[in-house]
Amino acid sequence: MTPDSPQPASESSPRPPGKVRTWWHPLLAGLLRWQLGSAYQVSEEVNVGTKPLQIDILLLRREGGELPESVRRLLAGIAEHLNEYTLLELKGPTDTLRAGDFRTLLAYAHLYCAQTVPLLEPGRLNLLVLAPRLTKPYRDELEACGVTAQLEAPGAWRLQGPVMYAVWLLETQTLAGGEHPLLTVFSPAMLKERPRVVTELNACGYQELVVYMVQQIQQFHAAGEKFAMQHMGMKEMEQIRRDLWREIAKEMAPRELLEELRETLSPEQLAAALSPEQLAALSPEQLAAALSPEQLAAALSPEQRERLRALLQQPPQQ
Repeated sequence: MTPDSPQPASESSPRPPGKVRTWWHPLLAGLLRWQLGSAYQVSEEVNVGTKPLQIDILLLRREGGELPESVRRLLAGIAEHLNEYTLLELKGPTDTLRAGDFRTLLAYAHLYCAQTVPLLEPGRLNLLVLAPRLTKPYRDELEACGVTAQLEAPGAWRLQGPVMYAVWLLETQTLAGGEHPLLTVFSPAMLKERPRVVTELNACGYQELVVYMVQQIQQFHAAGEKFAMQHMGMKEMEQIRRDLWREIAKEMAPRELLEELRETLSPEQLAAALSPEQLAALSPEQLAAALSPEQLAAALSPEQRERLRALLQQPPQQ
């Protein structure tokens, strides 16, 4: 595990001061904004009082906002639980639900309503939790609050009891797969089984989702130190980006791959992303348009460099 990677906390470990945020949180906000932007206002890290009281994501349905079927498929598991107001809390693939998280969620909801829409009827607000799994400490807290977790479908729990609002908990570890594309991105499988996950998403027609994820990661990387200081797991993020492109590239024609990469990566990252086989399949014009001579030389294998040197020594053809 790299020094910058989030350390998996034990379920009984004390909560660190403040709210720990990883790069998974802005990634989820970006993906939801991409898919829901026409129907919902998507806000992240919404203050509900003195910091660190922040809701991960607030979704406000726009007037007349309707979700096309393609969006409902991509957001399966989430889309069917959206309300006029939806508060969404994320536990990323390296995080876990702890005792205290449930009361904190309710506190966020109450404070948001009290300070923003004090006369909001509870039936207009839904609470949604995404987490790898429903843990025993979280269950114990629910029991202490007189709340029960009722299984509606594998991985989807409805929290029933004296909570005022409709609350669902979605286990990304269980729901990961082609039927729940977005939830798969935030599941432990994305860390442990990336080749299989990307292959499955591509086979189900969700290559655009994977590409968008890489583009978001690239934007985080470009933000530099400011982003790194606010979010954990930067080395993990970069490794995931490289691995995702490697899997995407396997199924793309060289020219299509180059065009997609040029839209997403810097020249330095582009040179590192292309394998010698992919470089060999590109035309000189394509390579010249994408890479500087230094980048091209660094990306070529020794055999390719020798071949290129021999070609350059030949007189130009008339």
